[in-house]
Amino acid sequence: MGYNFLPCELDQLSLLPPALQDWLPEGDLAWFILDAVAQMNLAAITRTYRADGWGQAAYEPAMMVALLLYAYCLGERSSRRIERLCQRDVAFRVITANQGPDHTTMARFRQTHETELATLFTQVLRLCAEAGLVKVGVVALDGTKIKASAAPASNRTAETIAAEVARMLTEAQATDAAEERLSISSLKFLERLSWLFHAAFFVGAECGSACSASMVAMTCAIPAKPFTRLNCCSQ
Repeated sequence: MGYNFLPCELDQLSLLPPALQDWLPEGDLAWFILDAVAQMNLAAITRTYRADGWGQAAYEPAMMVALLLYAYCLGERSSRRIERLCQRDVAFRVITANQGPDHTTMARFRQTHETELATLFTQVLRLCAEAGLVKVGVVALDGTKIKASAAPASNRTAETIAAEVARMLTEAQATDAAEERLSISSLKFLERLSWLFHAAFFVGAECGSACSASMVAMTCAIPAKPFTRLNCCSQ
């Protein structure tokens, strides 16, 4: 019995007539990264999954590695935005074989396998540098462009690539953390707004619509605490 991974068949025909291979030109960066990741040894990541086939099916590690690396190479660090790109962008849909993991899954995968990802990303980007990116034209790494005509050894040493990979992962972690804090703040605001309207409803029932309207206008002034009773009007 083998690993219980969700199938990720790039040769599978979609419900539409064209196959995934027809969605992108042959020399697209996405194909280069998929081919490069396919040559990597992912045993360090794969062994962390159950090998008996039990449990909920997981996304294929090779797909997750290729997805994050492709997004980071394009300068995209946010797991939430990557999630949206998996729904809207053709290259991202090709890499994920139309599966589209959510941002929580991507962030957890990066956090769990950060050390292994750093090694794999460095290996793949060294392949890009050694190939001169002849097939993909230009790839952006943290705002730095590598052109096909550039001599790889002159500006992409192993140390430089490793430093760029470390910066990629650090920025991704910081971006996700900032967006998570913003998301929590938004949820707290919505909870507070919900409490306000409930309070306005009860107060309005006792004192009339004028009081209810004034309560709504006080959204940012009312403390976020359980509703007991509000003094209003002449009460």
